[in-house]
Amino acid sequence: MRSPLRSETRFRAISAAPLIAALALIPVLSVAALADPGSGRPMPHRAAVLRPAADKFTLNYKAKEGQVRRGRTTASLTLDAGGAKMTLDLKQTDKVTYTKVADNGDLTYENVTESTEASLNGEKAPDDDEKPSTNTVTITKYGVLVSIKSSKDDKDELRLGARLSTATRPVFTDKPVGVGDKWTQEYKSNDELGLRPAKAEFEVLSEEKAGETAAVKIKMTYAENGSNGISMKGTFLVEKETGDTLSGDYM
Repeated sequence: MRSPLRSETRFRAISAAPLIAALALIPVLSVAALADPGSGRPMPHRAAVLRPAADKFTLNYKAKEGQVRRGRTTASLTLDAGGAKMTLDLKQTDKVTYTKVADNGDLTYENVTESTEASLNGEKAPDDDEKPSTNTVTITKYGVLVSIKSSKDDKDELRLGARLSTATRPVFTDKPVGVGDKWTQEYKSNDELGLRPAKAEFEVLSEEKAGETAAVKIKMTYAENGSNGISMKGTFLVEKETGDTLSGDYM
């Protein structure tokens, strides 16, 4: 099994239910990229670190129309709701279907949560009998969020999901990079999406192998401007060919 995705994010005055739903919009980890070709089952995550490469490479998000992949995310979050601290543990499986690849490289995909297990302070949350919503997301080939829509009409939940998605998705530069290279991404506020101005810094730490998959380890530091904003620090192992996140560890 791959290393679980871990996170620790602090919010104020947020109940657990909307947060669980909003977490469906966090970029899911690619399962197909680590599948054993013989069995179709995910391979254990054994990343072999390669020597720093002298050659530069370009990272983009790539997919084909109609492509389907499933991802599993395990998260543990610490919430601060009006001074009361809560721990939310979540296991979630999502199905992602790519519906459009634009000429400029923008990717549109539909994300449906197939299963969710959640507990609050160790107590299992009741099962949600509602039909899972379909979230339609468009990103640029570099990973910048363009639009986000949901079949569920909850604007607050969608805006929180957009912020979480932006804080946990690596954004690539349009320039070739190599081990040790750094770049910065500035995010503008967007009232329609609910995004706040923010800044992220990235660094290529190493080239690695995840099974037979060529991958790149990237460090990311993200922070929204102002008080009570979302901030995140972590590392992500991304597939070199597609930009998909194979594993992540952030807090």
